[in-house]
Amino acid sequence: MQKKKPKTEREEAVLLGLVDLYLKTGKPVGSNTLRESGFQEIISATIRNYCGNLEKNGYLLQQHSSDGRIPNRYF
Repeated sequence: MQKKKPKTEREEAVLLGLVDLYLKTGKPVGSNTLRESGFQEIISATIRNYCGNLEKNGYLLQQHSSDGRIPNRYF
């Protein structure tokens, strides 16, 4: 499966921010946590939409529907 590039610079920034926060904490990252960690200008629903797109394209995984997301190890 070939991965598609994130659609926008903001989506790419969210991906990199999520990966950075995951590496720092070792825990799945949710939209509210990511928003509080430097993405205040993006509402949580938009972050969730970006993460959903990134998950569909193979960049992120969500182990449970109520859980945050983690980077795909093949990323």
